[in-house]
Amino acid sequence: MTTSSNNRQKRLSRAGLIVGLAGAVWWPIFVLASSGWHFYMEILLAVLVISLPLLAMVVVAWKWSVIGGILLIAAGLFWAVLFPITVPPTPLHVLLPMMAFVILPVSLVLLASGILFLLSSRGGKNG
Repeated sequence: MTTSSNNRQKRLSRAGLIVGLAGAVWWPIFVLASSGWHFYMEILLAVLVISLPLLAMVVVAWKWSVIGGILLIAAGLFWAVLFPITVPPTPLHVLLPMMAFVILPVSLVLLASGILFLLSSRGGKNG
């Protein structure tokens, strides 16, 4: 019984790691693709501002799954709330696709990774 529980926790933790790392790799590709693959200093800044904290949170979650899971979930919720607030007033027909292509992919990756790490810590001594 303990072995199956440990295997489940390891699989959930690995899944959280894979989702988190995939998000950290996907974000720079998304930013570069949306910029037409042109290099600008603003693009580098956008990639660093999102990717490095995401990588740091995934590393924290890998070591301490409860703390890292909470950080990832908080970051996902923060991004989902912050981005629409900081966007200048835009028509709804522009805002909805922006939400679908910018807010949801980043938030969902953070939320999914955080939830997987939290689930991996249930019943364990990892956190």
